[in-house]
Amino acid sequence: DQFKPSRFLSEPKVNVTVQVLCAPSEDEALFLASSRNLNKAGQYMRLPDGLVSPEDAIEYDLTPLAQGYIDGLRPFYIDGDPSQVHDGILKCARQYGADDVSIVTTCYSYEYRERSYRLVAEAFGLNSVGNFDTVD
Repeated sequence: DQFKPSRFLSEPKVNVTVQVLCAPSEDEALFLASSRNLNKAGQYMRLPDGLVSPEDAIEYDLTPLAQGYIDGLRPFYIDGDPSQVHDGILKCARQYGADDVSIVTTCYSYEYRERSYRLVAEAFGLNSVGNFDTVD
């Protein structure tokens, strides 16, 4: 309601950025996301800053408060296999009327982060640039 057209832009544009973790399977995506989730809940558990490996993250005994915090954030994450992530991103874009969607992937391993971006690009039929063959 507050947008004012100008010579630069005649109508408003909406960009939304979503937290995404894409892997070949939903189970793997959720496993990899466990380190991000623990990091987010760390403020309630007095954990040091930084990401731990998913193997270590799943071993943490979460307090009810920390688990509740993670559960409350999950609807705002798009974690899953390429088809699930593709559909989730499109749903988010429709929900917000976004012309443009940016994604952020936070995970312990750079290789899995890179693979997540590649899988999302492939799910949308985009061409990858560079060598993304580091993780299969």
